[in-house]
Amino acid sequence: MAHRLRWRRRDPDDREDHPGDLSEGHPEDRTLLALDIEGFGRQGRTNPTRLRLRRQLHGWCTALLDGAHASPVQWYRQDTGDGSIFSIDPHIPRNVLLNRFVGELAESLTQYNRGCAKPERLRLRVAMHAGDLLRDPEPLHGEATVVVCRLLDAQVLRGCLAVTEQPLAAIVSETIYDNIVKQGYPPIDPATWHPVLAATKEGPRHAWVHVPGDFDAPMRAAVVANGVYPAGLSDPGSRGW
Repeated sequence: MAHRLRWRRRDPDDREDHPGDLSEGHPEDRTLLALDIEGFGRQGRTNPTRLRLRRQLHGWCTALLDGAHASPVQWYRQDTGDGSIFSIDPHIPRNVLLNRFVGELAESLTQYNRGCAKPERLRLRVAMHAGDLLRDPEPLHGEATVVVCRLLDAQVLRGCLAVTEQPLAAIVSETIYDNIVKQGYPPIDPATWHPVLAATKEGPRHAWVHVPGDFDAPMRAAVVANGVYPAGLSDPGSRGW
């Protein structure tokens, strides 16, 4: 005897009726970009100046993401006061994001700063990483966010920006270096990225730094890894350092 299918009307509150909830509690691969304005709170900068700098940076970042063909639903921005953290859908190519948020952003900064008084100049530190995150409700929660924030705040990156007249210094994690920088996707030149050991609260991390327009800045800042490694950290020489 044939069996008739029996259907029931689902309750509107049934979780299966809300596709957005399917990702709750499950990790999502995301690209993370963190940016920080140098000396945001320094004396000589007024609140109106800080507001202009924040708005300018946010406008640039939105345009860069748009240029990378990232729709507004594919990225989320968290304001950090003197910068931002972006969590971006992994379908947006990471080599494109790296080029836009380092090379192209550096060019925009150089043009913007011409003729500006010092308090009005905009200089940035930029960090990039990738990894799994959880939503609460936005995809920004997990170790990957901690890592990108630690890299952004690392003294090796601050040192690079301190020794150059260029407006931007960048740092990438081992994940980004291995999968993007080292592969040399045009126009990325791996020879312009320098290996460093970034001291963090959780211990030292392998990372790579780059200053567009001043590729020797990391060496002048004396931050390039030189063969002295903390206990428990393998010799990067085996990785071609």
